[in-house]
Amino acid sequence: MAIMNDHMQLWREIDTSDCMVSSIAAYRVTNTDERKFVRDNPRGECALTFVHDGGYHYIRQNGTTFDCMPGEMTFLPRGSMYRHVPLTLPSHMDVVYFTLRRADGTLFEFEQPKILHLHCMESERMSRLFSELCTKFFGVMTPRAEVKSILLRILGALARWESSGSLTEMELAMLTPALEHMTAADGDVRVHELAECCHLSEYAFRELFKKYAGIPPKAFLLERRMERVEALHAASDMTLTDAARICGFEDPAYFFKVYRRLHGHAPGKMD
Repeated sequence: MAIMNDHMQLWREIDTSDCMVSSIAAYRVTNTDERKFVRDNPRGECALTFVHDGGYHYIRQNGTTFDCMPGEMTFLPRGSMYRHVPLTLPSHMDVVYFTLRRADGTLFEFEQPKILHLHCMESERMSRLFSELCTKFFGVMTPRAEVKSILLRILGALARWESSGSLTEMELAMLTPALEHMTAADGDVRVHELAECCHLSEYAFRELFKKYAGIPPKAFLLERRMERVEALHAASDMTLTDAARICGFEDPAYFFKVYRRLHGHAPGKMD
């Protein structure tokens, strides 16, 4: 199951290059009137867009077109030339501009820079991540490292979806019950439960899941649990540690360790 129409190994380039985000900017774009929004100028950064409502018609410089609908994304490489117009009104998308650098400080360049139309495998999760990134970007007290870490999670998810293209139809069918269970589950999920959903041994399930996601199921579940913590914290007046406790992090020290490993820094406030 591919996530992009030309099957480029785009995101795995990032995943295997030890890249860091050197600059980032986020915008919420909303089109509510009849004025057609058109853009035709190259940018000095890469960009990812996520459509929440409505839709946008893109026209590449070579004349090819595509429609980006709600739950879908577009990748715009540095210097890309394009035009786009809203398909319906209102239309709303989030746009994140960014530059990546390698560990030695040199600018990361994609081998085959093309404008890509991306079909999300986890559109609800991507919607939350893009919304969270924009909210934190405009937050006065939010460290930039926290905003950049969300972008890295988005890029990591894209790399994992791309890796899932190596699964056969039979393997994906075997894994689907576990993926559906993870999506539907409101609380903590154990690896042995997921293996049972697929009628596999834990070992066989771990190997198959790692082929799909690029990481072990335990690490994947920790990422999801951390996202639930942050969503609960953002939607309530709970402290981060209280939200973590409700989501299954009984030990604050363990939560602190997981947070720092996933985000690259400690929480801004642990109260």
